[in-house]
Formats: sequence, C-alpha cells, structure tokens
Amino acid sequence: MVHGPWSKINVCLLVAALLLNVDTTEAAVKPVKPADVAVHVDALSAVIMDASTGKVLFAKSPDTRLEPASTVKLMTAVLAMENLGLDDVITAPGSIKLVQPTYAGLKPGVTYKAGDLLTAMMIKSANDASVAIAEAVAGNEDEFTAMMNEKAAALGMNDTNFINSTGLPSRKKEKQYTTARDLARLMAYAMKYPFLVGEMSKKDDRISGSDGIDLYLKTHNKSLHRTGHHLMGKTGYTRKAKRTFVGVDSPTHPRIIVALLKSDSLWKDISELRTKGLILYSRQEKPGVVAEFLGAIGLRK
Repeated sequence: MVHGPWSKINVCLLVAALLLNVDTTEAAVKPVKPADVAVHVDALSAVIMDASTGKVLFAKSPDTRLEPASTVKLMTAVLAMENLGLDDVITAPGSIKLVQPTYAGLKPGVTYKAGDLLTAMMIKSANDASVAIAEAVAGNEDEFTAMMNEKAAALGMNDTNFINSTGLPSRKKEKQYTTARDLARLMAYAMKYPFLVGEMSKKDDRISGSDGIDLYLKTHNKSLHRTGHHLMGKTGYTRKAKRTFVGVDSPTHPRIIVALLKSDSLWKDISELRTKGLILYSRQEKPGVVAEFLGAIGLRK
C-alpha cells in the first residue's frame, strides 16, 4: 500500500517521468535474442556461455564430438589443483623422454614445484609437464586418465572421453573426444581456481628446477597480443583436431566463456566470439528500473 504524500496519482506521475527518461537507465538496454546478433566462425563447433549463470548465449553444433587436442590440459590442471599443493615438489619422471613436442625442457630426475609445472602447461602447453603432473597425482598416466574421466562425469561432461593427460594423438583404439559445450562447462568449473586463469592470461614466464636451469615459456595464444580482441585460455592443435580453444574474457572478472573446436582461423574466430559474445552478454534481458521501483514501493509484486 502507498500512504501519505505517496498517492497513486503522484506515483503514476513519477513513473511517467521515469519512462520519459528511460534512455538513461538499464531499461534502455533492450533484450536481444541470439538470432539478432550474427556470429560467424570458421570453427566446426563453438559455444559462448555466460560465465556466471552457465546460460548458452550462442551455439554452433555444440554437442558434436571432436578431438580436443591440448584443451585436454585444462582437466589435467584441475586435477593437479585438487590433488597437489602449488609448492609440492615433483621429480620429473624418465617417461618424459618419450614425450612429443611441445615441451618445456624438463630433465628427468630434476625436481620442480607443482605450480611451476602448471605454469609450463598453461602457458607453453608443455607435454612433459602434463605427464609429470599426471604421474605425481596418480602414479601413472592410465590411472590419471581414469581420474580425468571420473571428474568429467561429475561435471556433466557427458560427451567427453579422455585417453591421456596431454591431448596428443594416441595409438589406442579408444578415441579421445569432447564437445564445445563440455569444454565450456569445464572452464566454468576451472574458474574456481584463479591461479589457473591467471596463468592462462600470461604472454610468457620463466621457471627453473633443482638444477637451476632457467626455462623460458612463451604462450601459444597469439590473441593475447591483440589489444581488445583477446581471450585468456588454453589453445590446442593437432593435424586432425585442427585449432581448438577454451577461454574467458577476463582473468579477474570473467563475463563470458568461449569454446571452439576444429577451426582453420583460430584468431579470427576468437576475436569474433569475444566481440559478439560481450554484446550478447550485455543485452540479456534484465529487470528494468521502473519494474524494480514499482516492486519497491509495493505496487508490483
């Protein structure tokens, strides 16, 4: 009920005044349907997701199962965060001698901090660091892969299957695959670990182990060098998977999550998804100030 000087007539006059000046309020932001914002990407599959709600703002074949390449390392990193401390010391195993590029240059028998191995994996996509982490967590990569798939199931990644910690091609008969939607879900979960997103936002860094040898790490994410058109995230590439990516628009206040698979134009796609994604994010339907005002004074529930 409205009492005293707040008569219904006065309220109506005030509401009318608000409506006349609505262009300076949130109500000026008209809801825009996904179809109203054209998103054009080369990637075979792509998703733009609201980072805070999980709402999909754009999708192109989001549930098509495709090879993930090194985006797999995001799950490897999540399990490392949940099973190791950043200052835990890990001895690089002899198995890293068999790892294919890209690698950080770890030496078997040399010890490294787990946090530094994560840095090598997130920035340079180092396969030797991935294997070292996998064996430190589970004893061997097969056991670690089982943990990866268990975690994927827990996160509702129902169209994902991991066969190793790196994303490298394998001779195993079992296929490794994921979807853009599942990758976006994984990133939404990984964001609970600011360290990971922070490392993915770096252009380069250096680490060293017990041997004192300095290892320089440079990102594969070239979009980080493009002002205003970059996304923090994890890139991937194999000949069969082509270019893959999962990332967020900001390391501190993420608004959108972007995932894409099988692209021939990765940097163009990243720019397009970021630009159009932020438009879609900003123009989602929100309660207008007039409706909020009416509710506040008791004229609308």
